[in-house]
Parts: sequence; C-alpha cells; structure tokens
Amino acid sequence: EVHDLTVEGPSVERELALLKVEGEGDKRVEALRLADIFRANAVDSTLTSFVFEITGAPEKIDAFA
Repeated sequence: EVHDLTVEGPSVERELALLKVEGEGDKRVEALRLADIFRANAVDSTLTSFVFEITGAPEKIDAFA
C-alpha cells in the first residue's frame, strides 16, 4: 500500500543523482572543489571526467547540477 505523505503535512524529501562532469586542468580542480562544498562523492574518474554521486533535497541537487 502506498501513502502520499505530501498531503499529510510537512515531509522530508531526499534525492539521489549521478552527474558526469567533463573537463581538464583547472576545470577538474574546480569540479572537485564544488563537489566538496556540496558533499558530493566522486564514484568514478578518468583523465577527462568525473562521475559524482550527490544526495539531498531537490534544491541542493539542482544547485549542484
């Protein structure tokens, strides 16, 4: 059985997103800095890209993306 908790009052929302960020040189450093600020984890990396995992409120995910 599924209950829609949003109609019952305030609720906690959490999302999970995987984001691929491509870049080289200073762009990679900036991507890591932003990931640290947003508490995102690098789950994969190559010489030219990262895949970050981020969880949180929808607004946090949108701000990071």
